[in-house]
Amino acid sequence: MAKVKWTLANSPNDPIFNGGYVISSHNKRSETDTNTDALDEGSTVPMPKVLFYYEWQYYPAVIVETTNEEHVQGFFMGDDGKWTLASIPQLLDFVKEGREMPLDAFEATFGRIGRELPKLVI
Repeated sequence: MAKVKWTLANSPNDPIFNGGYVISSHNKRSETDTNTDALDEGSTVPMPKVLFYYEWQYYPAVIVETTNEEHVQGFFMGDDGKWTLASIPQLLDFVKEGREMPLDAFEATFGRIGRELPKLVI
């Protein structure tokens, strides 16, 4: 699993102060670290690799690798039952205020992504 390093801006020259938000996961995924549920039945488009599972404001939320494997994105689900792309402040709030969950606890609470929950698409 890729690890995420969180860094806060501490100078007006940091990109976060001028709108250059970047959240990166710089550790490459190992060749043996695969998502066995990456494809929906009958689909040829793989779902993104989920790095972290959260309960955030009583709803499911996840942090996933992007297709270039160097950055992450967050998604959360609300009352509409659809995944919504998280803003940077929301993504940071997953980590700060949300409850990180292991996969089995996430699936027992919310269901399985791509089955009971809609699939994730970047």
